[in-house]
Amino acid sequence: MHTGNFRQTLNTALLVTLSITIAAGQRLSPPHGVRAVPDSVLLRILGAEDQRRWDQSLNTLLSDQNPSIRKRTALALGRIGDERAVPGLSAALKSDTDGDVRDPTPGCARSSS
Repeated sequence: MHTGNFRQTLNTALLVTLSITIAAGQRLSPPHGVRAVPDSVLLRILGAEDQRRWDQSLNTLLSDQNPSIRKRTALALGRIGDERAVPGLSAALKSDTDGDVRDPTPGCARSSS
């Protein structure tokens, strides 16, 4: 009887471990309709962010058709911290139709109002 409980506990533990391993190994896909930032554009944004370098091309990306590019650019401009980025960021905050662009902070909770 004791052996049966041990086996059941062991089997349950193995099942949980296997489930976690499989779930952790799966690649998450973006929600339907969300377009990723192309690698070439992402490298440009990350390069400027890494060097804390503002340039006009980043402001241009704030008006790209892809909201993922606008969001990533806004995040980078905020991290760069150059005051020349303020007019572009301010305009995006006021007028962008995508809520994620207006608040690009990862994991930030938004109200549903």
